[in-house]
Amino acid sequence: MRHPVKRLLSYAILGSALLSLGAHAQKAPIKFAAPLDFTAVYTFLTNEYNEGQKDYLTLINEQGGIDGHLIELSVSDTGNQPQRGIEAYNRAKRDGAILVDFLSTPVARAMVNRVLEDEIVMITALHGRGDASDGKTFPYVFPLMATYWSQAAILVDYMDKEEGGLKGKKVAHVYIDSPFGREPIPVLEALAKKLDFTLRTFPYASPGTSKARPGPKCGVFVQTRSLSGGRRQPGSLGSRSN
Repeated sequence: MRHPVKRLLSYAILGSALLSLGAHAQKAPIKFAAPLDFTAVYTFLTNEYNEGQKDYLTLINEQGGIDGHLIELSVSDTGNQPQRGIEAYNRAKRDGAILVDFLSTPVARAMVNRVLEDEIVMITALHGRGDASDGKTFPYVFPLMATYWSQAAILVDYMDKEEGGLKGKKVAHVYIDSPFGREPIPVLEALAKKLDFTLRTFPYASPGTSKARPGPKCGVFVQTRSLSGGRRQPGSLGSRSN
C-alpha cells in the first residue's frame, strides 16, 4: 500500500473543496414574515397557528426547499394593532420578505393597499377583507379559504333551511366591536333584505381593552326568539348583563 496517509489527506482536501463549492452555490433563501397577534385578541389561536407554520416550512426545507431555495420565517408580535403591523411590515420588506401573514383583520385591512403597491403576497386565512377574494382587484391578497362574508352567508343559508324560511324572524349578530367583528355586517344586511328577516347587531369591546366587559345590550340577544324555536331566558347563553 503506497502512502495511505497521503491518499486519505488528498480525499479529505477534495471533500472539503466540494463542500465549500456547494456552500457557495447555495441559493438565496426565500423570506416570509409572520407578524402575528400573540398578546391581544387572537391569543386562543396564534401559538398553535404559528407552530403549524413553522412545522410545515421545516418540512419543506428538509425536502430541499422551493427549487433549492430554503424558506426563512421571521416571527413578531403586533398585539392586533395596525401601527405595530405596519412597522413589522416595513421591517419585513427591508429584509426582502415576499410574503406576509398577519392573522389579524385590523392589521390585514390596514395593509391591503401597501401590499398591492409593493406586490408582496399577503395571506388572509380566516381573517381580513371578504371582498379580497376577488383576485382581479386584489391580486396579491390570498384568503385561501372561507372569508367572513362566505361564512355569514353559509350560516344564514343553514338557518333559512332549518327554519323553513327566515321571513319575519329575528337574527342577532353579537360581535367584537372591531373590523374583525364588523366584517360580516354588509352581507348580513343584504341577506336580511333578500330573505325578509330582522337583523339586530350587538357590539362589545375587544378583549384586553378597558371597555372589554359586555354591556346591557348583550342580554337582548338571549331574550329574542331563538332560531331553533321557543324563547330563551336571559342569561341562558352564559352572557352577563351589567
